[in-house]
Amino acid sequence: MDDTKRIISKSILTDTANAIRSKAGTSAPITPSEFASQITNLPSGGGGHDKELLQRTISTYIDTSKELTMLGANAFYSCSSLTTIDFPVCTLISNNTFAYCTRLTTADFPMCTTLGNGAFNYCTNLTTASFPVCTSIGRNAFQNNARLTTLSFPVCTYIGITAFQGCSSLTAVNFPTCRSIDASAFFNCTNLTTASFSSCVSIGISAFYMCSSLTTIDFPVCVLISGGAFAYCTKLTTVNFPVCTNINTSAFAWCSDLTTVNFPVCASIGSSAFNTCPKLATASFPACTSIGNYAFAWCSNLTTASFPICNYIGSHAFDSCNNLTTIYFPTCTSMGSGVFASCSKLTTADFPNCSNINNGAFTSCSRLTMVSFPVCTSISAYAFDGCSRLISLYLTGISSVPTLYNSYVFRNTPIAGSTSYTGGVYGSIYVPASLYQSFKTATAWSYFGSRFVSV
Repeated sequence: MDDTKRIISKSILTDTANAIRSKAGTSAPITPSEFASQITNLPSGGGGHDKELLQRTISTYIDTSKELTMLGANAFYSCSSLTTIDFPVCTLISNNTFAYCTRLTTADFPMCTTLGNGAFNYCTNLTTASFPVCTSIGRNAFQNNARLTTLSFPVCTYIGITAFQGCSSLTAVNFPTCRSIDASAFFNCTNLTTASFSSCVSIGISAFYMCSSLTTIDFPVCVLISGGAFAYCTKLTTVNFPVCTNINTSAFAWCSDLTTVNFPVCASIGSSAFNTCPKLATASFPACTSIGNYAFAWCSNLTTASFPICNYIGSHAFDSCNNLTTIYFPTCTSMGSGVFASCSKLTTADFPNCSNINNGAFTSCSRLTMVSFPVCTSISAYAFDGCSRLISLYLTGISSVPTLYNSYVFRNTPIAGSTSYTGGVYGSIYVPASLYQSFKTATAWSYFGSRFVSV
């Protein structure tokens, strides 16, 4: 169907009616009540003449009905000459109603409660959108409106997928009643500096992804941050989520200026959640029970990791945190591979409840001198490879000899005889007196017979 056949109105000026009669080949009068049917029945014209004619007359003369409450899908789609619209009692704008109206500058709908998908998509000259009673914004509603600077949605409760994606002139957004932000809603809004959502409980995937100017965010009641929500927000320095319980994959990854995070009740941190946040100094999560893979990897300025009730640490969670000196995991029972790999300033590691030391868990921790795993049951390949200053391993609380993958577990350590960094001092393995002889003959352990100390 031709775009012009979707325009619906009950009152239009004489010149527009004359244009319709001429195109329809009739001299009969057209009353306002017949206008919609006359538009629908227009024959198609060659070269898009229908569209050009009606765009010209509408953009110049349109006088919309004061009674019109709904605008249909695609009603003004691609009306590229449309500059002014006035629908004072419209409550519903359907899908793509004003999409590609490239000369439209202002959208003011005082009674509209619902915005359909793509309603103002690619309105590239739109600068202001005011919807004082709108409660729902559909997907792509204002996508790629690069000149949009001002938004007013005081009662909106839901923002759809990619609703404001690519609105690169937006600098501040305030949605005081919004409860949910869907995926990529503000994706790549590169000039956005402030986002205030005092009622929001859920932030969707990549909602603020690549908002590279974002410095201030306010989400006091948010409980869920989805994957990539603030990834690549490179100017974000401080985040405070007092009631958030879940941080998902890559939520704050590559936030290169992030220095401070506060999540007092967060229970779960997803994979790569804070990956490559090189200015983050402290990770303190008093309620967290699980840390995903690579969660804090390459946080090169991180000095302290405190997780008093964490049960599980994912693979490479703190890989290459080369300023990490203090770790506190008193309840951790299990860890993945490479958890603290290349943490070159870590000196001690005490895990009173952890039963397994996985592959490469502490590999290349070159300043690590003391490790304590009193309930350890297994040590996997290369767990301490390259720990060139490791002189004390405490396994004092165990009831049986742990499984040792092979002798390479201690490769390039003083325990294995590499004493270049310890002044000739060899490493010691402290074991219960009741298991001393068993260690000396156990598979793989027997290689370190002279290193055992009975306690």
